[in-house]
Amino acid sequence: MAEHNVTAREGIEERLPPRSIPGVFRRLEIQRELEITDFNWHSDEGTQSGTQDCDMPFVEQQDISQFHPRPWSFQPGVPTAEMSAGEQELLMQLSGNRVYHHPRKMRLNLEHPIPFYATLNEDVLPSVQEAQPMTCIHVEIPVGHPSATYEFQQGATEPELFLANLRYPSEEILAFDAEVTCWHPLPRSGQSTSAAPLDEMDVYITKEKMTVISKLASLTHISDHVAHEALNGKFVTGVMSEPAEAAMGRSIQPFVTTWHEQYLPSFEGSLTLVQTDRSSNQHRHTTNARTFPPAKDVTRPEADDGYCFASFAWTAPGILSDISVMGRNRP
Repeated sequence: MAEHNVTAREGIEERLPPRSIPGVFRRLEIQRELEITDFNWHSDEGTQSGTQDCDMPFVEQQDISQFHPRPWSFQPGVPTAEMSAGEQELLMQLSGNRVYHHPRKMRLNLEHPIPFYATLNEDVLPSVQEAQPMTCIHVEIPVGHPSATYEFQQGATEPELFLANLRYPSEEILAFDAEVTCWHPLPRSGQSTSAAPLDEMDVYITKEKMTVISKLASLTHISDHVAHEALNGKFVTGVMSEPAEAAMGRSIQPFVTTWHEQYLPSFEGSLTLVQTDRSSNQHRHTTNARTFPPAKDVTRPEADDGYCFASFAWTAPGILSDISVMGRNRP
């Protein structure tokens, strides 16, 4: 197995072979569960993209039930349930390496697809893959990006909470420049080649420099906290500017919260992406974007099995499910 120096930026950047992006990746998804073992919190050294990596800082083993807006890592447990040979093989590989998550890595699913950079330059005929619009993006939130402040207040019943004293940054300081990882799903062709129920899909992945404008980037620690409380049986039922206003039914909603199965929340808000073509013309796209905090994107720096862009849904304390991973498919 290849040896890698684990750095403070684990959970943000994928370790990919040179010239992997742009490229087509095969996405696999498994509806199975794995246990979480050896959970650790890490301190965030505030490492910026493009700076020299430092070693992974102080590690603190802590109760998984406590919420902290910090990077963390854990060792996936070995699968024990009966499953197909294809599932067993993939999960055994995934459980062989520690995974890392960083809260400054944000995934947004776009309500309306956005065209790829190549289609903006009229002098270039895009390839079949490049003609596909992006439907999902990964963004690294900059160090020091303004964050909203908030408090949790107890509701009328024991499991009920509401968000109080919410203060979020003005729109004038929300914009930031980023190298955005863009997902362009490709049309399905033919039958799945893996043993059921492995779900397969080809995705063309690109990187593009854009300006990102959205309140969602300043609310990630709040949405993560809400999702954490939901895992422990407490549910945020409203957003109040002052605790006393709860009884009056007055609320402020900077985002829309949707509750799914098992009381897991997703958050939706406005997103603007500004692209610049080769002629320096700016193209501004505004759409609604949704983030699903129980879904955690992780990196596997010590793995050498070719799998990347791993994610899972944290659906119960100490349990992960809805596991997905990608492998490089073809140029």
